[in-house]
Amino acid sequence: MRIDCDALIWEIIQRYKIYGKEDSSIIQKAYEYAKKVHGKHTRKSWDPYINHPVSAALELMVIEPDMTTIVATLLHDTVSDGEGTLSDIEKLFWTDVHRIVEALDKIGFIKYRWNEATIERLQRTLLAMAQDVRSIFVKFADRIDNLRSLQYHEDVETAKRIADESLSIYAPIAARLGLYAFKETMETLSLRELDLDGYLHVTGELAHYTLEQDQFLTQSVEKIRHILPEKYQQSVSYRVKKPYSIYRKLKQSWMKSIREIYDVFALRIIVDDISDCYAVLGLIHGNLIPLSERFKDFIAVPKANGYQSLHTTVLGFEWYKQPIEIQIRTKQMDQDAERGTASHILYKMHGDGMQKKDGYQDLVQMTMDTLLDQGSLLGQKISLPT
Repeated sequence: MRIDCDALIWEIIQRYKIYGKEDSSIIQKAYEYAKKVHGKHTRKSWDPYINHPVSAALELMVIEPDMTTIVATLLHDTVSDGEGTLSDIEKLFWTDVHRIVEALDKIGFIKYRWNEATIERLQRTLLAMAQDVRSIFVKFADRIDNLRSLQYHEDVETAKRIADESLSIYAPIAARLGLYAFKETMETLSLRELDLDGYLHVTGELAHYTLEQDQFLTQSVEKIRHILPEKYQQSVSYRVKKPYSIYRKLKQSWMKSIREIYDVFALRIIVDDISDCYAVLGLIHGNLIPLSERFKDFIAVPKANGYQSLHTTVLGFEWYKQPIEIQIRTKQMDQDAERGTASHILYKMHGDGMQKKDGYQDLVQMTMDTLLDQGSLLGQKISLPT
């Protein structure tokens, strides 16, 4: 697919300026260097190779990456698939960029052999080799853009291997880091490659569900707003369960249709502080019928990746007889859930030469050690046809 890389770089720079403090011209410098060293190289789609690092960098902007991460993403293939050198990167940019590009070059040699017995070992090896957690962020962006291009692979087995590897190794690590946007994107794109019929079944049902979905969401949001004080009435939103999550639930149960899954839709309420979370919970339970076995307090007991929110499932919507999940969280919890807790911790040190700040490397190492010490990263992977 032909894209205007100059326009995308401009977009990346403008988005960085909203939150970043460092000189954004460095992004342009990295882009020009990458474009030069990739030269006339093309991808399997016959598009210029520079499309890939630029598209990957754009994928990454959802988590508001620091300057080092953006530059490393633009340069991540300049050594392995271009005419660049690590020494050039060290001279033109700085040590952390060199380190991340070098780590990604090494990660490229990790081989996936379709053997589930080796999945956890590969995950741990990948994390250990990365050293700097930002290497993993860049790898996620690289992988997502590659998944979007799988249709150009002439070798079907290679395409399936890439998709299966993404589902088995990278998506669970993204989940553990709290990077759910990356996790869900990798899962959806991998499912499309590994089980096209299953993918089309789920997405097709979701498409036909649109009218009922819109009616449900409009009426349910309105009812919740009537229950809440005025200051929270505009804080109600919703989410729709992602295709792979629906696919897994259908595969692991007796259900045949998404209409039998009661948490396809969930309402979300964003408030100012923790005390408001519990106050809103009380109002919800006082006006609707809570299912006690479905209540989860991830604020008092966060998930392993730091995720925090209150989850409650209720009855009481006259037009919708199934239980409905409601999530209640603060603005900060919502940002962490969207961008990933690990990325929030690292990137709150934006700007002013972040890579030189005292204690930064200790924080990076602590993050990686925590991941390695949390036991198996292996997700509940569905066996898909090869």
